[in-house]
Amino acid sequence: MLTNKNEVLAAALDQTNTWLAQTLGRPDLQLQLISQPIARATAMQFERGGGLRRKVHWNWEEIFFSRVRHQDAWMYAMVRAGRPRAMCYGRIQVKGAYVSLEYLERAPYARGIRGFTAPTAFQFARAVALLLDLTEVRLNEPFPHLVQHYERVLEGAIRHPAAGPVKYLLVKVST
Repeated sequence: MLTNKNEVLAAALDQTNTWLAQTLGRPDLQLQLISQPIARATAMQFERGGGLRRKVHWNWEEIFFSRVRHQDAWMYAMVRAGRPRAMCYGRIQVKGAYVSLEYLERAPYARGIRGFTAPTAFQFARAVALLLDLTEVRLNEPFPHLVQHYERVLEGAIRHPAAGPVKYLLVKVST
């Protein structure tokens, strides 16, 4: 088992990029971990690319500098043709034995990645969980109108709570 956060994230990144290329046949899509030197430029490029058509208006630079640097967390960009087409922020909860997906956004009308954003985010989080011997991946506070989509995409997803507004979707990860 890897214990260093950077080693875990690098290994999960490699596994997920291999999965994209070999399993999904999408070598044109690559995940790129966001680090301090590229956080601002990547966030600005992504946010400008979506403009007013974005469904959410998260400030990815602020998320990076306020959360990723100070927690067991990560941020990545899904890059196609040198441009960030999706962004994801997640956390590692070792004491709770789970990895959570907190923010996930695809550029509006991004050609060629529709349908790949959520499965890729889950695959990355699953790889992190497996590398750390954690048992769950959670998708926290999903948009209500996307819950059914996520349930279809994330095999075995369990709603919490079972009735009413969904606080999170949980998927058990087996080693």
